[in-house]
Amino acid sequence: MSQANQPSEKPSAINLVFVGFIVVAILFAAYTGKMEEVTQASFDSAKAAVTLAIGLIGVMALWLGLVRVLEAGGLMYNLAEILKPLMVKLFPDVPPTHPAMGA
Repeated sequence: MSQANQPSEKPSAINLVFVGFIVVAILFAAYTGKMEEVTQASFDSAKAAVTLAIGLIGVMALWLGLVRVLEAGGLMYNLAEILKPLMVKLFPDVPPTHPAMGA
């Protein structure tokens, strides 16, 4: 197995930055006596995230279903052939017969 697939042993810098932001925000809220507002905001944000995820699931199901119908009807192959010249120019490092090109 290549090294790229191995999980890194130390956290990335951006993860440490975000953890630092969260810790500082919680400590500052505790110091200023606004922990209730922080708690409420965290629950509101979690609710918004779940609502967004549910909406995205619906859109993904629609498009994945449409792609399955196009594949079953053979239209996806025709569309891939039509778009192949454009895709080859956009992605010159990918071979034209690669599955990512829709072949």
